[in-house]
Amino acid sequence: MSNVAMPPGEIVVDSRGRTNLQRVRTGNYSRYTAVEHEDGTLVLTPAVTVTPAELAELRAAAQKRRRNRKQEAEEAEEAAQWMAREGGQH
Repeated sequence: MSNVAMPPGEIVVDSRGRTNLQRVRTGNYSRYTAVEHEDGTLVLTPAVTVTPAELAELRAAAQKRRRNRKQEAEEAEEAAQWMAREGGQH
């Protein structure tokens, strides 16, 4: 690279296509998705990567929450039916 001062926000790509985003990024992200438009514009969006094990944990937790909500709804329905039956006898 030359010693010429670069304008703010400008980055240089080396001969292997690599660059350093430190000058232009403000967040502390380590992964991005990249889209290149026809005019050469690159759009980098911070990405969150979930491992297969993490995904399995998230799915299991969601399934457990669904089961709990279903059980709570069934119990509430049973209680409502009991109240309807018992309420008419008093």
